[in-house]
Amino acid sequence: LYDEHDDTGEPGPVAGQPWFEAAAARAARAVPPRQLVLGIGGYGYAWDDGDGRVRGESVDYQDLMRVARQRGVAVRFDSAARNPYLAWSDPD
Repeated sequence: LYDEHDDTGEPGPVAGQPWFEAAAARAARAVPPRQLVLGIGGYGYAWDDGDGRVRGESVDYQDLMRVARQRGVAVRFDSAARNPYLAWSDPD
């Protein structure tokens, strides 16, 4: 239940709550409960659009928290996707 957005497409949550719930419901209808295992992603993407081309790079939770400390940015919460995120701009 991850990769609603990935490094090949547009920026967005790894698994926004509405998307996650819909994907889990589809899986629950298709697979018997005794055989169903749901996986969640413990990572995110660092999106770079500095040159006008959007690219994502997979980063794990520890790396994201290190970036937040280094850049002095707070973790924010997207209330629609119900996911945390970071945002910053690099100086030119």
